[in-house]
Amino acid sequence: MTMTITSQMTSCKTTSALWKAVIEFVGANTKSRITFLKSEFHQLKKGSLKMRDYLSNMKSLSDNLTLTGCPLSTTDLVTQTLAGLDTEYTPIVVILTEKDNLSWAKLQSKLLTFESHLEQLSTFLHYQSLHYFCPSFFSISTFFTPAP
Repeated sequence: MTMTITSQMTSCKTTSALWKAVIEFVGANTKSRITFLKSEFHQLKKGSLKMRDYLSNMKSLSDNLTLTGCPLSTTDLVTQTLAGLDTEYTPIVVILTEKDNLSWAKLQSKLLTFESHLEQLSTFLHYQSLHYFCPSFFSISTFFTPAP
């Protein structure tokens, strides 16, 4: 037993009282743990996280809730995961919320693919803006003109 549990149990005179105190202590910890995990689950946002990390965090919280005896449905996991995405994910969120019985594996696949497309688009737009603001940099003659 840890010191915290031991200090809680020292006043027990019988094994019955000790057992009751242990059950109350563990039950209180489980309830507070469930409350904490649910709060974390509902507050988690993707923000600057990579999609893989965000999905991993959501699944981990869901798994921990299951371990405390408070499992989430796949629908709840999918719904909250979509709710935690940034506005740049709105197009895929709209599409995925229309799907019935979307599995966790399918959701992960779709979101990871969408993130890849967003990264490609961002890279393309970055180079387009460089070309727009510094056209001479992208001129072929810049690359092939021999040095004097």
